[in-house]
Amino acid sequence: MDDQKLVMLAEQARKLAVDAVFTQALEESKKEQLNIIAQSAPEKFEEREAAYHMLRALSKIHTQLTVVQNRGEAAKQRVAKAKKDGSSK
Repeated sequence: MDDQKLVMLAEQARKLAVDAVFTQALEESKKEQLNIIAQSAPEKFEEREAAYHMLRALSKIHTQLTVVQNRGEAAKQRVAKAKKDGSSK
């Protein structure tokens, strides 16, 4: 993927990561899954396991947004350096 595309994706990821509705939805979903784990009957291990996997998936979404932002920042620096190097010749 080219650097301009990475920069664009990073900006979209940043907007999502700070979007109040999106972050609230993630937090509410995490709370729901934690409640399932905490309040399920002892024999409901499959229900707890599913909730655990959902928590992991929600966490991975957040992590992936951070990864995309970091890649975009690195791409932005490469683009800036390339422009600087190109203009100094």
